This record gives sequence, structure tokens and C-alpha cells, in this order.
Amino acid sequence: MRAHSLLAGTAVGLLAVILLVLAAEAPIAMTREERPIAASIIITHTMVDAAKIPQARLDDARKLDIFFAHRSVGNNIIDGLADLQTQDSTRYTLTIAVAAASWFETNNGLLHQLIGINGQPYTKINGFDTLVRGGYSRANVAMMKFCPSDTLPFGVVPAADIWAAYRNAMTALAQTYPNVTFVWWTMPLATAADDRGNSEKQIFNRLVRDYCRLNNCVLFDIADIESHDPQGNAVVSAAGYEAMWNGYSDDGAHLNVVGRQRVAAAFWWLLARLVGWDGNLLPRAYLPLTPVG
Repeated sequence: MRAHSLLAGTAVGLLAVILLVLAAEAPIAMTREERPIAASIIITHTMVDAAKIPQARLDDARKLDIFFAHRSVGNNIIDGLADLQTQDSTRYTLTIAVAAASWFETNNGLLHQLIGINGQPYTKINGFDTLVRGGYSRANVAMMKFCPSDTLPFGVVPAADIWAAYRNAMTALAQTYPNVTFVWWTMPLATAADDRGNSEKQIFNRLVRDYCRLNNCVLFDIADIESHDPQGNAVVSAAGYEAMWNGYSDDGAHLNVVGRQRVAAAFWWLLARLVGWDGNLLPRAYLPLTPVG
């Protein structure tokens, strides 16, 4: 009798495991109202080949509502997205606009705004916070980025202080708007030939990377993307700091055509991951579904 009970219990356990496996493999229906977002995503230099992204995931990505706050390097990235669209409109078309938050009521795509003053990072953090709280929280996805000139020696705020203010703002917004996926960014670099401020950027970037890995954040690691040449070799300056490959910039900081298209391709990789593509790297994981109202 006891043996019979043990066998019955084992059979039930095996059935439960089989059901779990089948559930994990079952296709997940995705609608605009029910959009799974991967729980932990880090976009690096290994993710710059947009040709690997399935067409279906690119089509899904176009349906996201994305808010992107930035300054000059952000405009380089926008230009890079336009370059890719010109090269292959079937794959890389994305509606991009500068408009009020009400734009999201009738449109999908990327809505962007300029924020703050270069060299004054707190103005960018405060600007992003104000815009999100002022209505841009209607987006599914929201992000801001700094520029190379936001650290010493261009500004006066130490990297660790910039990080603390950025972390506090991002965590507060995430708590207030749990249905928005906030994407964290490392700080873009100066080239190895220029190298100004890269010591400070390295401090900031290590802090944001450590935090995002520990807290399962979504991170767009633009610094890692910039600091590897097209063959994937790491680039460091003569002083030993992570630096942008010289071929990605014509002025030591802003992205040229090669650099902006590289970052834009990684941006598409980010969007594809956000709509559920695992990048052939990780098992699928999902955050709470985003309601549309």
C-alpha cells in the first residue's frame, strides 16, 4: 500500500513537470495591451548585427510607444536609425517624432525630446523627470542619456554624484510608474585619441553596470558598444581608460556615420528584446503586462 502511494505521488510529480514544460514552450499571444517585457536585458557590443533580428520581432518593436530624452549624441542615434531605414525600409522603418505626449494616443513609435544643458547633468536628470511626470509616462518604454561633456573636466559635477542623482531619479520614476519599462544607459565616451573625461565616465559606467546587474534592470550599454572596434576588440586609451574607437567619431565625441549606424543597430536589438525576443541568448522572462488606457 505504501509503495502504491509512493508510485502515485511520483506520477503526479512527473505530470506536473510535464505540464510546466509544455506551458513554457507554448506560444505566447502578444497584443498591444498585453506585451511581455524581458526582466533583465543588457545590450552590449555583441549585439550590433541587426540582420540577426527576426522580421516578426522588428514588426512587434514598431508597435512600442518609446520616449527618448537626450541631447546631441542622441540626435546622432536618431540619424543612425534613419540611415538604417533608408537602407532597408521593410526591416527598419520606425515612426519618429518630436511632439507632445498626446502623440501616443494615435501613434506608435519613438517620441524624443531634447533635455538639459551639456555640462550640467542635473538639468538633464530633472528635465527627464519633469517630462515623464508631465505626461510622457504614457509610453511603454522611457529612457534618457547623458553626453560626453556632462562629466569633469567639462562640467563641475563628479561622476559619483551624477550617478547618485541618476539612480535616485530612475528608481523613483520606476516606483511611480510600474507599467513603464525604464531603460538605463551608460555614458557615451570620448575617443581614445581625445580621452577627455573618460576617467570620470568609467566611474559612472561601472556604477550603473553593477547596479543594473544586481537589480535586473534593462541597460543600454552605449559605452561598451563604442569601446569595441568593428572586429569586437576592446579599446582603451593610452591612460588605460575605456574609450571610443577612433573610427566611430570625427570630432572625438559625436558619432559619425559608422558610429551612429552601429549604435542604431544595437538600439533595434534593444527594441526586439523588449517585445520578447530572447536574442538566442537567454530563456524568456516576463514583467507584468502593460495596460493601455
